[in-house]
Amino acid sequence: MNTHFRSAAALPPLAALMDNCHVVTLPMRVRFRGVTHREVMLIEGPFGWGEFAPFPEYGDDEAATWLQSAIAAAWSPRPLAVRAAVEVNATVPAVQPEQVAEVLARFPGATTAKVKVAEKGQTLADDVARVDAVRQLVPSVRVDANGGGQFTKQSRRSQNSGPLNMRNNRAAPSTN
Repeated sequence: MNTHFRSAAALPPLAALMDNCHVVTLPMRVRFRGVTHREVMLIEGPFGWGEFAPFPEYGDDEAATWLQSAIAAAWSPRPLAVRAAVEVNATVPAVQPEQVAEVLARFPGATTAKVKVAEKGQTLADDVARVDAVRQLVPSVRVDANGGGQFTKQSRRSQNSGPLNMRNNRAAPSTN
């Protein structure tokens, strides 16, 4: 079900949509989920811009939701603002602990960091060291295993990793 448009008549004509799409490839500063370049489709519409950039592992149903949101952002009026500002979190990819400060420097003022864990080729000890490095610099830390259930099971048994706020994106999709 399309939740972003009130009716099929509200959808833009396909030709208008296609004429206003721009695809770009952006290099990533740090490898993220195995990706070093991110392909993005920017959609220009009468109410602004929409962005469509699902990760390669997302299935059609999940990607379709992202596309609906991108079209709605460009082709639907903005809702009235209910606040003047929205805090955002920093995202720390699966980097070495020594790289954490450099990554966090790109998010000045962020008081929450989402730390990616369970990257293929890394160990639980790597993940715990990264989380600990983030904890030294940011007051609020969330851990995002992106479907890496083994990390969640192991870390709950680990006494030296402390209490972690686990988020497994496959079980509970994140908007970040």
